[in-house]
Amino acid sequence: AAERAELSCGTVEFVASADYMVRPPQPPVYVFLLDVSYHAVSSGLLATVAQTVRETLDGLPGDVRTQVAILAYDSAVHFFHLAAHLSTPQMITVADINDIFLPLPDDLLVNLGESRALVDALLERLPAMFA
Repeated sequence: AAERAELSCGTVEFVASADYMVRPPQPPVYVFLLDVSYHAVSSGLLATVAQTVRETLDGLPGDVRTQVAILAYDSAVHFFHLAAHLSTPQMITVADINDIFLPLPDDLLVNLGESRALVDALLERLPAMFA
């Protein structure tokens, strides 16, 4: 039984080879939602969370196709355009939370490897942006 995990463990994971896949697996996607309200900024919570997210990015499971998005919220929802071709992150704010829409449907998720510099820059600047 010790050699057969499926008989002695509550959960067992089997990795399927490419022979069992109809299409390649979807890339891993991580969406980070950060509280940028007055209390989160003044208490230092936003700075701590932003730094923690930056430190966590290197350890995210996935491969070179890993995608990320960063959103912020207070009395509005703030979307960030982080496409690799940009020189600085761009923020788009949706103020009407009762009629929310996605302003950048094709650019919300970015490849982490390609846009890493912009993601890091945004997370570093975020506390000052909402101070």
